[in-house]
Amino acid sequence: MARQPIDTAEDWFQTGKMAFNGGKPEQALYALEMSVEIALKAVLISMRVEVPKVHDIRRVARTFLAENKALPKPFRDNFDTYIATFETLLSIRSMVGYGFEGEKEKKELEAQAKSLIPECARIIRACEEAIRKAGT
Repeated sequence: MARQPIDTAEDWFQTGKMAFNGGKPEQALYALEMSVEIALKAVLISMRVEVPKVHDIRRVARTFLAENKALPKPFRDNFDTYIATFETLLSIRSMVGYGFEGEKEKKELEAQAKSLIPECARIIRACEEAIRKAGT
């Protein structure tokens, strides 16, 4: 059952929201990346796919999830959007995680986090629904 990873994804998401509300957009973005990564890994686990122990799971996710008929059609229809959001988060992971590997203004990071919070919530819910409907 992939319930525990979804719970972990939700915990990271809540951490991201708290960081954002506390004026820490870098920490918010890092936590949001982790929330989406773990939610996607939860779906992979539910499909009995061995999950790579890396952050960038785009290739394995595309291979096993994009066209998987065991997953609900809405999940498959929106999969490219989920991956695009994940790619955005991955692209800034080092910068926000370490704080010195890139130059973005705090206001830009705040705007980015604010726009990504609802999309990350949607992805986590979609992953949770995919797991539930796939019968695990």
